[in-house]
Amino acid sequence: MDNFLISVDSSCDCAIDELKENDISVIFFSYTDGKENYFDTLQKEDYLQFYEDMHNGICYKTSQIPVARYLEYFESLLKKNKNIIHISLCLGLSNTIEHAREAANILMKKHPGSDIKIVDSRIASLGVTLLVKDALILRNQGSTLDNAYKLLTEKSKYVNTFYTTSTLTYFVRGGRLSKIGGIIGNILKINPVLSCAPNGELKIVEKARGRKQAINYITKRVAETVINPEQQIIHVCNAVNEEGAKALAIHLKETIGFKDYVIYPMGTTIGAHTGPGLLAVFYYGKERL
Repeated sequence: MDNFLISVDSSCDCAIDELKENDISVIFFSYTDGKENYFDTLQKEDYLQFYEDMHNGICYKTSQIPVARYLEYFESLLKKNKNIIHISLCLGLSNTIEHAREAANILMKKHPGSDIKIVDSRIASLGVTLLVKDALILRNQGSTLDNAYKLLTEKSKYVNTFYTTSTLTYFVRGGRLSKIGGIIGNILKINPVLSCAPNGELKIVEKARGRKQAINYITKRVAETVINPEQQIIHVCNAVNEEGAKALAIHLKETIGFKDYVIYPMGTTIGAHTGPGLLAVFYYGKERL
């Protein structure tokens, strides 16, 4: 029996088949178009319709995972193993991690001897997946739950990311930018580049004029912050922009010297706030400040 079970929420944007193959459990975020409710499936084919709907004007809203659903979910995992490590979307973007912690505390009192550790990833999307993959290595090496929790919590400080998109339309729809600011930005062909604060909250770090300038900025910042790229596989996420993602991945691999790259589609949890066209990169580097 493994020392612990690994759990994650669907903000990780990892393919569901990959998670299942490695015996990693998932709890799914939900979203709504105002009429119907849906769950993130972590399946590429479902995202195509999601982003097409956004392109056609539908404004999706995401919801936090409630305590009651975490209780049911963790209870089902405790039947398989007394120890769980759950890697959560960061507190800087969602209060869902507090719901997970509340459910964990309730169940540990109900089931003495069981331990549920909640790791704040301090990030979203494939940054969460990087930590999940490290958790898998630790589990396979026979790490204890406490040791894995300590190491993953420390490593979360060093997951770096940069996002960029060619339109500000979806930031306006989501209330993250004024309508006037969005109009001006789109006229000027502003491609914002975003990164994460230490708590995972997204912040604009550059307002590039066009996609080429945005990619140049990302390349420069990755080169400045990455640690041992030759030992890393850079993770690239995209919202129905596979051609752009592949070009960016190859460019960073050749320019900076990453060992390799992998590309994943961006799911609904983060994609609902950023819209189609977005590109994002994730890697280990200097501590985020």
